[in-house]
Amino acid sequence: ARHQLRIQLTEELEQLESERIALSTTLQNLDEMLGKERNPIEELTDGLMEARQGLATHQGEWQLILREKETLETRVKTVSHELEELEAQASSGSNSRTSLAEQIQQKRTEQSQLRQTIQTHTEALNASEEERSHQFETSSEKRLLAAHAIQQQEQHQARKQPLQARIRELQELIQERASGMDSYRQRIEDLRNQSNTAQEQLGDLQQTVEQSEATLQQERAQRDQYLQILTTAESGLRIQRQELEGFLKQRSKLDIEKAETTMRKENLLERLTSAYQITPEELQEEASPTWEEDGIPSRESIETRVAEIQAKLDLMGPVNLVAIEEHAEHEERYAFLMKEQSDLMSAKQQLLEMIKTINNTTTELFEKTFNQVNAEFQEMFKQLFGGGSAKLVLTDEEDVLEAGIEIIARPPGKKLQSISLLSGGERTMTAVALLFSLFKVKPSPFCVMDELDAALDDANINRFVDALRGFLTQSQFVLITHSRQTIAAADVIYGVTMETRGISKLVSMQFADYEKKEKSLKSS
Repeated sequence: ARHQLRIQLTEELEQLESERIALSTTLQNLDEMLGKERNPIEELTDGLMEARQGLATHQGEWQLILREKETLETRVKTVSHELEELEAQASSGSNSRTSLAEQIQQKRTEQSQLRQTIQTHTEALNASEEERSHQFETSSEKRLLAAHAIQQQEQHQARKQPLQARIRELQELIQERASGMDSYRQRIEDLRNQSNTAQEQLGDLQQTVEQSEATLQQERAQRDQYLQILTTAESGLRIQRQELEGFLKQRSKLDIEKAETTMRKENLLERLTSAYQITPEELQEEASPTWEEDGIPSRESIETRVAEIQAKLDLMGPVNLVAIEEHAEHEERYAFLMKEQSDLMSAKQQLLEMIKTINNTTTELFEKTFNQVNAEFQEMFKQLFGGGSAKLVLTDEEDVLEAGIEIIARPPGKKLQSISLLSGGERTMTAVALLFSLFKVKPSPFCVMDELDAALDDANINRFVDALRGFLTQSQFVLITHSRQTIAAADVIYGVTMETRGISKLVSMQFADYEKKEKSLKSS
C-alpha cells in the first residue's frame, strides 16, 4: 500500500510539473502576442491624434470661411442698396444720368466680383466640409481600430492573470507534495522499526496472556458466588420496600383526613364569624340556648329556621342612617332640574319661533330670486340659442326650501325636454344661460371660466362672446380657452411658453393698446 501511494504521488508530481511547463509556455506566448500588438495600437493612437489635429484645423478654416461669407453677403446687400439708391437718383436727375450710369455699371461690376468671390469661398467651404467629413470618417475608423486593439490587450491581460495565479498554485502544490514525500519516507522507516520491536515483544506477551486467562477463570467463579448472594439480598429488600409503601399509603390517608377535618373546622369558624358576628371565644362564654319545645331539635330543623330568619333580615336590608340628608339633597336636585327643564322648554319655543321666521323670510327671498332668475334665464336662453324656450321648475312647490330645481329646455326645432337629454354643446349653452341669468340678478365683480367653450361650435361661440360682452361693464372675466374666436375677443392675452427646457415663461399681450396704436397710425 505504501509503495502504491508513493507511485501515485510521483505520478501526480510529474503531472503537475507538466501542467506548470504548459502554463509557462502559454504565458510566454501571450506576452509575445501582447508585445506585438502594442506597436499597432501606438501607431493607431498617433494616427488618431494627427486626424484630430487635422480635423480641428479644418474646422477652424471652415469657421473663418463662414465669417468671410457672412461679411461678403453683408457687402452685397450694402452694394445692392446703394445701387437702388443710385438708380432712384438717376431717374430724378437728367443732368447727372451719364455719371450715375457709370457708377451703376461700376457697382454692378463690383457686385459681380463679390458674387464670384462668394462663389469661390463657397466652393472652398464645400471642399473643406468634404475634407472634414473624410477626416472625421478616418478618425472614427482609427478610433474603432484602437478600441478593438485595446480590448484585445485587456482580454490577453485578463487571461494572463489567471494563468499566473494557476502557476503559483501549482508551484505551491509541488512544494507541499515534495515535503509530504519526505514525511512519508520518515514515517515508513519508523513503522518498520516499531514492527521489529513488536515481534521481539510478542513471546513475552503470549505468556502474560496465558497467566491472565487463568486468573480470569478464578475471578469468574468468585463473581458467580457474589451474584447468588446479591440475588437473595435483593428479594428480601423487595419485600421490605412493599411493607414500607403500605405504611406510607396509610400515613398519607391519615394526613388527608386530618387536613379535611382542619379545613372543615376553619370554614365553620369563618361562617360563624361572618354570618353571626361572634368569635369562637365569645361562643364558648355564651350560655346554652333555651328551646320552646321539649328537648333539643334536630340539626336540620335548626338550619332551616336559621335560613328563614336570615332571609327576612336580607329582605329588610341594612339601616340607612343618612336617609334624611340624602332626601334633602335629592329634593334640592329635583328643584334645580325642574328649573332647568323650564328654561330649556322656553328656549326651545323661542328657537322654533325663530326657525319659523327664518323659513318664512328665506322662502320669500328664494321665491323672489327664483322668479327673477327664471325670467332672466328664459330671455338669455332665447338670446344664446336664437330662439326656443326654457324654464326652471321646482320639484316640490309646497316645500321650496327642500325642493330641487329641474331645467326644462327646448332649443329651436326641438321639443320640450329635460336638460339631461340635450347634446353636450346644448347643455353647455344652457348652463351659460343660467350663469348669465344669475349674473343679471346678482352681478359678481369677478368670474373665472375654465374651457367653457370647449364643446361649442363656431356659431355658438360667437353668441357666447356677444353675450359675454354685455357684462363687461359690471364684471371682469378670466377665460381659459383654446378657441381662437374667444381669444380674439379678449382685451388681454396671457400665454405660458417654454423657450428653455424646464423653464416656463409668462407672455402677455394687450389688444386694447394695439388698437390704440393702430388708430393713431391711421390718423397720422
